[in-house]
Amino acid sequence: MDLSGQSTGDIGARQQLILSSPSSVEDANTRADQGSITPLDSPNLPADRLALMLGQWTDGADPLHRSLAKALGMLIDSGQLPAMTRLPSERVLARALAVGRNTVVAAYDILRSADVISSRLGSGTWVNLGDTSSRWADDNPAFPWRHRVAPVIFPDERKVPALIDLSAVSLAPLPAAQEVMMRLGARDWRAAFSSRGYFPLGIAPLRGAIADDYGDQGIETDPDGIIVTSGAQQALELTAAAIIQPGEGVALEDPTYPGALSIFRKAGASLFPIPMDEEGMRPEGLREALDGGTVRLIYINPTFQNPCGLIMSDSRRRELVGLANAAGAVVVETTAWADLSFGAEKVPRHVAAYENGGSVVTLGSMSSLYWSGLRVGWIRASGQLLSQLGRLKALADLGNPLLEQMFALRLLERADELKLTRRRELSERCDFLTALLKQKLPEWRWRTPSGGASLWIHLPEGSASEFAQVALRHLVLILPGSVFSAGGAWDNHFRLPFVLEKSGLEMAIDYLAVAWKDHIGRAKPFGTEKKP
Repeated sequence: MDLSGQSTGDIGARQQLILSSPSSVEDANTRADQGSITPLDSPNLPADRLALMLGQWTDGADPLHRSLAKALGMLIDSGQLPAMTRLPSERVLARALAVGRNTVVAAYDILRSADVISSRLGSGTWVNLGDTSSRWADDNPAFPWRHRVAPVIFPDERKVPALIDLSAVSLAPLPAAQEVMMRLGARDWRAAFSSRGYFPLGIAPLRGAIADDYGDQGIETDPDGIIVTSGAQQALELTAAAIIQPGEGVALEDPTYPGALSIFRKAGASLFPIPMDEEGMRPEGLREALDGGTVRLIYINPTFQNPCGLIMSDSRRRELVGLANAAGAVVVETTAWADLSFGAEKVPRHVAAYENGGSVVTLGSMSSLYWSGLRVGWIRASGQLLSQLGRLKALADLGNPLLEQMFALRLLERADELKLTRRRELSERCDFLTALLKQKLPEWRWRTPSGGASLWIHLPEGSASEFAQVALRHLVLILPGSVFSAGGAWDNHFRLPFVLEKSGLEMAIDYLAVAWKDHIGRAKPFGTEKKP
């Protein structure tokens, strides 16, 4: 089997390096001594963003105020909260963390006494200049999802999970996928070891299999128009880098995938959140954004949209391509969840089926169907953009590991069978989860999707950001709706995946039911009391 089918060509690409001068801290200290820097000159950190940065700050047996002080100190120590960053007020941060104001006051007092932060009437609270290294050293450095770095599933014989993570829609491998991995044979190894191993755009057989799949859906695709990437996340990052210049606009669904928001912000894009209805992105909102003349890219997740689970209608897809063509914008379509239909609703064709002239870039992924640990995705593109994407991919990592690509190729040979298995699994879990919610949390509202892997829960009252903090103290990690919005909207919603086994889902809902009762029924705010 020939793995290449490609020429490497020129792999150079434009890069932007942002370098900081070693003297910058010394200059800042000097100006501070001279009184030329005040807290008003420093950035103001939103409380909801700080809450996400703190992650599992309630871990451990310390009182809440000491846990909070330690977590803040570790963020400062690691440089994630730079000198002169203005912190939220005690009252605002307490609300974001769903604790009493006294907890935050006591935590700030600890940090002030350690000369880590300062406060001034009328100017607020800010991080001090100076070295705080090792002051808050800990075996578990501040990291929002450190349980994914060193997960603890069952800490003792009681089989009680340390944390139920519902913040990510991560799928376990299908049993048949494990069989495929175990059956990789001599011909696969011979093919892999017969080359030098550098295939920046992906091995030819895998690119051909992906192109054939598009062809089976009526979308003619040349294998040379496929670039294999390290998951859909890298596919989107490369695409954004190739299309967007700082200051240019990106129109996207509101709410949308939070990983996309991070990528576009990193690229320096101006974000235009577009409202949705039952048919997907609303054309009048998109038309208004395009009329401004700065939108260069339209990002959509049209089939089982993450997080809402909506399906963009066929007519809406056609209209969207027409609007993009008229404005000279590129449509970037992610199809990560498109194969996860439960069978109750006919799924329209990919948006790429309506293009004429390369105005649509399609992103795909193996991880959302076969296994989240399989980081194989791809980009379907054409023309000059394809060449630029190829150079960027080569510069990024010189190509995906060969063995992962061989594994992906063998999985695609059994795609029809494995799709049915995953669809059946998720459909059953969706039914099981909705039944649990109707029984234990009947006041919550949601739209049951016809595919995908999560529910978009509408809370009847209160803030989902605050509830997420309460849920965390009840050992469940969820993402509030504001994380999915370019403008911080949707804070009365949160995403609830149904990817766990039924026992895990039942335990998660039991914990969330207790957390919800705690959240809405607190007679008095949390103080500096000892955690239960």
